Amino acid sequence: MTRSPDDDLAGVVLAAGAGTRLSPLTRLRPKALCPVGGRPLLDHALARLSTVGLAPSSVAVNLHHGAEAIDAHLPLSVHRSRETPVALGTAGALGAMAGWLGGRSVVVTNADAWLTPEDHPECPERAEVVSDALASHAAIAAHHAATRGELADVTRVHDPDYVRSIEALAAAGGGSLDPDTWISPRSFEVALHATKT
Repeated sequence: MTRSPDDDLAGVVLAAGAGTRLSPLTRLRPKALCPVGGRPLLDHALARLSTVGLAPSSVAVNLHHGAEAIDAHLPLSVHRSRETPVALGTAGALGAMAGWLGGRSVVVTNADAWLTPEDHPECPERAEVVSDALASHAAIAAHHAATRGELADVTRVHDPDYVRSIEALAAAGGGSLDPDTWISPRSFEVALHATKT
């Protein structure tokens, strides 16, 4: 099943990151174009979106680091969202695409995510449930009220110093935490809610 471009579902691939943790590979090419299994990560991300019926014309990719190379690699029908002078992060990327999204529900994936039901590192069953829900469009229509977690919930999976730096930068109004991470004034609060979703 392929959806038409005017359907109520769009896909977004986040591909603007610098990929500093993949250096020296990212000195040669953008992170999104680093190969896994003989294919660029970006191609894997586009394939994930095609499994829920999204044609390239219903998909957008944000561009910053390595924008020219990624732009040249993408099919012409994929929407490009260039972020200058800095990468905007997840929320900023979606905000910049608000006009293109036009109120549609959106499936967001990271270009550097390596997710397949067969070899998902955490839980193959969870990956299959998410894939099935997206295919049926049920997960997109459902709204879940966010429950706020506690600091201990976040520090269970992230370094406490890192978490405190996010909290401090968010309280100061936001800014660049590192070359790959932009913190907004609400980032810390969102992180607390994310622990309970």
